[in-house]
Amino acid sequence: MLQSWFKCNYLSVNEAKTKVLSLGDNPTQLQLFADRTEPPLDLVKELKLLGLTIDSSLTYKAHVKSVYDKVNAKVAALRRVPKFIPADVMINIYKAFILPPWNTVHLF
Repeated sequence: MLQSWFKCNYLSVNEAKTKVLSLGDNPTQLQLFADRTEPPLDLVKELKLLGLTIDSSLTYKAHVKSVYDKVNAKVAALRRVPKFIPADVMINIYKAFILPPWNTVHLF
């Protein structure tokens, strides 16, 4: 069924990369096939799409946790080296690698 939809819309599918995310509070156990001879597509509870992780309830909890863990690791690395790096260099490293880009723009 999906294969015919892809063909009608001039699309191809990579079964190894294609995932199924069922939305809602009570996700159903779906078995979708890209082709009749292939195994069913993987049903996942979370999906990373364009760098943003979403779940079946359309919340960003997994994404926020991922960003938090990355920032926490970078801050922990900076805390280990204050004796070796001057304070102004530490501030520049913090601004360059930890702060999001929209926080580094100065309007004055």
